[in-house]
Amino acid sequence: MSDLNLENIVGFKAVDKDGNEQNVTVDEMVDMVSTRMVMALSETSTFAAAAATGNDVYENELPTVTDAANVRVLQSSGDAAQMTMQSLATKLG
Repeated sequence: MSDLNLENIVGFKAVDKDGNEQNVTVDEMVDMVSTRMVMALSETSTFAAAAATGNDVYENELPTVTDAANVRVLQSSGDAAQMTMQSLATKLG
């Protein structure tokens, strides 16, 4: 593979799954790679938190309740824990 001077590159030729070519700017490529990295890291941290708590349900998939007895909190160490609503109300003042 040859060395490329990235300062001179402004875009790439991309080929989609149907074989169609399209131009992709360096900025678009950076955005796509960054987005994928953030998604992968978010997924990894979600799996780690789920493994630590024994729950693999995403937050947005949980039912909404108005009479909860406990809430899920993160400790300063980053570990998940439960807190009673009464304790939460006391903390919040």
